[in-house]
This record gives sequence, structure tokens and C-alpha cells, in this order.
Amino acid sequence: MFKSHQLKRGKFLLVHYSINSKDRWGRIFPLARALAKQNFAVTLITSAYKGQKGFLFAIDYLDDVKVVSFKDIIPVKILSKGVGLLSFVSRITYSLFHKFDYVYSDCGEAPNAGWPCKLNQWIYHSKYISEWGDLIGRGGFYDSKPKWFKFLLGWYYLWADLYFRSSADIVMVLSDYMREYAEKRGILKKKIVVVPG
Repeated sequence: MFKSHQLKRGKFLLVHYSINSKDRWGRIFPLARALAKQNFAVTLITSAYKGQKGFLFAIDYLDDVKVVSFKDIIPVKILSKGVGLLSFVSRITYSLFHKFDYVYSDCGEAPNAGWPCKLNQWIYHSKYISEWGDLIGRGGFYDSKPKWFKFLLGWYYLWADLYFRSSADIVMVLSDYMREYAEKRGILKKKIVVVPG
């Protein structure tokens, strides 16, 4: 089981794929808060909700967690799926100029979540923790995607589903079923930890 005391204290970046307080916020923010209580320096980056203060970004401190919300011009429906324009560039830039000991993505296959983590892992050799909470590829969410999505983005979605887990240092799954699924997809058993939802 993954426990924060198994990690050396340091700087932790959590990357939320969606919009501040939306979608998986109910999972990622409590995780960030718990890490802060264990004396990690925690930053959580996300996309700003409509009308949030700030010109290009907003910084808030919630329960000892630094929350950085990046603005975007992309429609909310698309932004909430983890695809951004300004927010993507801002997240990449932030990761480029801030060194972290650990980086965590809640949906690595979403560009807004996976790439900032990979960049920090490549440049600063941070430990990358990638959550794999659901069946994303074939046999899962991919099957319910519309034909236009499969035609235009299907190749990336299927590639990213596995890439952001196989290249992570730790793969965090929510159940024994997902642990078995990850092992069948080639993830090393020693890299997988189960953290129930």
C-alpha cells in the first residue's frame, strides 16, 4: 500500500486534468491536503473556472495547499476533458521552471495532466506517480467515444493511456481489479500500489 511516509519529504506537484473544483477534484484535493499535513510542500495545478480572479492565472492557498488555476479560452466542455490551449502552455511553462521531487497526474492520458508531469520527470528527475483509476482504453471508455473522436484522436488516446503509466515510477490504482489489469498491460508489479477510492 502507498503511504506518504514511504516518500522522502520534499516538494509535491499534483496535476488536476480538469477545472478547479470540478470532476475528480473530490479525489485529488483531499490527497493534496493529506500530503500537506504530512509536511510535504504541495502545489496543485488546475484550470480556472469561469469568472475566477486573475488575468492569466490565480493562486489560492487552501489547507496549506498552493492551488494554481490557469485561465483558458477553450470552451468549458472541452477544457473539462483535460484539453486546453492557454492552460496547457501555462502548465508546461510552470513545470519547466519549477523543480519538484514528486509529480502526480490524475489522468495522464489528458494532455493538461500528463505532459506537465513528464516534463518535470525528464528535466528534474522527479518521481512520477500516475493514477490509473478507470478502464480508459479498449474495453473501457474508449469504446463509448464517438466515431469522430476515434478517427481524430483515438490513436493518441490509446497510446497515452498506456504510455503515462508504463513510464511512471509509481502507478496508483483504485482496486485489485485495476491492479490485475495494469499487470496484464505490462506494468511491473513492483510499481503498482492500490489506494482505494
